[in-house]
Amino acid sequence: MTKAHSLRLSEKGLKFIKTHTDYYPEVRLSPEGVPLIGYSHAGREVKVADVDELKISEEKASALLEDDLKPVEHLVNLLVRIRLKQCQYDALIDYVWTVGVQRFHKSELLKALNAGQFLRAAELIRSSTLAGRESEAMLRGRREAEAKLFNGAWQTQGTKGEE
Repeated sequence: MTKAHSLRLSEKGLKFIKTHTDYYPEVRLSPEGVPLIGYSHAGREVKVADVDELKISEEKASALLEDDLKPVEHLVNLLVRIRLKQCQYDALIDYVWTVGVQRFHKSELLKALNAGQFLRAAELIRSSTLAGRESEAMLRGRREAEAKLFNGAWQTQGTKGEE
């Protein structure tokens, strides 16, 4: 499989992810009981026993987030065989980070992307929710924002969509 590109998450993409991910300076448990800190970091150093003790700064949480996203970036660069715009890549990084690499690897979204079907890809992002979950409404909003970012239309404080 030939790599079509080797993009990196942009500052705008990182800001997008932070905008849609709560920052917690202290350990909290996910709905599945996994201890998390910062921007949903679940590394080995985060333990249930640390719930009342471990705290991190936003700066450290950002660094952990960037490290957590590197394997996602690698996978997207490896699996997507067509050229992407930066905004499309940034949207995919957020999407894959939240749905998981295995789900993306087997997805209709990946097939649509590699077939150059960008409109279908944006619609697949928009419609991808985990039905029946408590956070479905929140997830629907995130998916809508990812689709807008994918299409270059997501805006944040004073910026206009790019690409």
